Amino acid sequence: MDRRLLRLGPVRHYATVLAGSAVLAAILIVGQAVSLATLLTGFTTNAALTCLAFVVLRGAHGAVAGAVAGRATARVKAHLRAELLGAATARGPGWLGGQRAGELATLAGRGVDGLDGYLSSYLPQVFLAVTVPLATLGWLAFTDLTSAIVVGVTLPLIPVFGVLVGKQTGARTKHQWHLLQRLGGHFLDTVIGLPTLRTFGAERSQVRRVRAMADAYRVATMRTLRLAFLSALVLELVATVSVALVAVPVGLRLLDGKLTLAAALVVLLLAPEAYLPLRALGTKFHASQEGLAASAEIFKVLDAASVPPVRAAPRLPDARFAGLVFDRVEVRYGDVVALRDLTLEVMHGDRVALVGPSGGGKSTLLSLVLGFVTPASGRVLVDGADLADLDLTAWRARLAWMPQRPHLFAGTVTDNIRLGAPPGASGASPDSSGALSGLPGAASGPPGAAPDSSGAASGLSGAPRPLNRKYQHSPVLAQDVVDAAVAADADAFIRALPQGYDTDLGRHGLSSGQRQRLAMARAFLRRDTADLLLLDEPTARLDAASEAAVIDAAARLAADRTALLVAHRPALLSIATRVVEIKDGVASAVVAA
Repeated sequence: MDRRLLRLGPVRHYATVLAGSAVLAAILIVGQAVSLATLLTGFTTNAALTCLAFVVLRGAHGAVAGAVAGRATARVKAHLRAELLGAATARGPGWLGGQRAGELATLAGRGVDGLDGYLSSYLPQVFLAVTVPLATLGWLAFTDLTSAIVVGVTLPLIPVFGVLVGKQTGARTKHQWHLLQRLGGHFLDTVIGLPTLRTFGAERSQVRRVRAMADAYRVATMRTLRLAFLSALVLELVATVSVALVAVPVGLRLLDGKLTLAAALVVLLLAPEAYLPLRALGTKFHASQEGLAASAEIFKVLDAASVPPVRAAPRLPDARFAGLVFDRVEVRYGDVVALRDLTLEVMHGDRVALVGPSGGGKSTLLSLVLGFVTPASGRVLVDGADLADLDLTAWRARLAWMPQRPHLFAGTVTDNIRLGAPPGASGASPDSSGALSGLPGAASGPPGAAPDSSGAASGLSGAPRPLNRKYQHSPVLAQDVVDAAVAADADAFIRALPQGYDTDLGRHGLSSGQRQRLAMARAFLRRDTADLLLLDEPTARLDAASEAAVIDAAARLAADRTALLVAHRPALLSIATRVVEIKDGVASAVVAA
């Protein structure tokens, strides 16, 4: 049993219910055996009614216990999945970027669902395996001490053999689960990268690779099942021999007149019941192993995604934004230093272009401002206040961020642009999740989805995801959406789409330039409330015409605003008031733009 799983609130409550249910089941089993023995030794109406009542109650108890187990399992799975996604969201895109998207998707889906066998079958059986043998053994001791001793001696044989076989099963199931994770992760990555694979003619090699991984998973599954059947055979054999060791002496003593018929019937009826829960536990142990292997991986993610506790009373940022200061900031990703002793001051009205080689730390600097990463040393000061002391939700509400690869959700063009609306403005959806509600291109998506460095909601797939219902049909005025699209030079191509602003982007793809301009429209929708603009290479991967359109829109967006611009192309520098080069995590020469 996984103790970490048992420490979860819903599981503790479920375990309490299971303990009471197991005690009741033990009472009903003993009562049914005694009443049936009484009925067989001498038929009476009262004995028949009593026996019938115990049979009906035992059946009803089994049905209710199964229903309760199903509902509790669903609650625990929902809680665990929320914990997993919440931990990934809280950790942010810096942590998500170091994870394999496909493996996380498999873990959140098939992995959590794998707990069905553990929660609905194995865990209830654990409680039955404790209460029923003890109850039957106690009644047997009261009825026939000799039989009770035989049962007491042979009962431990079942768990002993179960443990011996179970060790091998656990190891093989973990191996099987790792193969499934690799298969799911590789398959998802292959699907996402299929256009690139087809471009280079490499899709057939990936088909062979996926087939080989699927075959390896199939072989591992069959080996695990073979061991499970062997375990069931061993446990059935031990239980059958144990019952025979009880039944044969009982029959001989009954013939000799040393044991009454009623006592003999009680022993013969209760002895199999004593072994049955342990036999069933061994069988259901195998069904639980996939879930236990998955839960171990889930808790690894939860432990790796642990974040510092939120301060009890975070400060709200000042109403008027005066400037931003990076004070000797250092950021590390493991052993890699992304920013080293960075000192930079951004005054109100500055438009600072960050240039330098890829991997130099420019996007990390924006992640610092967004609160996605925390400095290992140094401080980020907002109007003189440490960003670590501020309410991040309130701070992010005053930012407009356009990432390198803006993410589009499966919804209409209008709904996707509305995501940029500031929280609470014109009836926009509030940021109940604590994520970056309304930030262009990213976490203004459904609660529980973490933004990534490309603007994707959870980083688990590149395809558009469905919008949360509460983010659809936002009361933000349609004319505001159109005005933002016009300002971003996106209105013309939007109206050329099959249904214009009502086109479903889950069914209709857009080019890179169109995606960038749609993200720019999101930023324009919050231009009046955003104190700081963050543009992360908005012209990357664009042709000349799309680049010119995005640059013109960015110039209008950044006018009279404070902005940090990550630029790889010279055209974006025309917007900046000054240029800062970041190389190897160090801010060097500052050049007038």
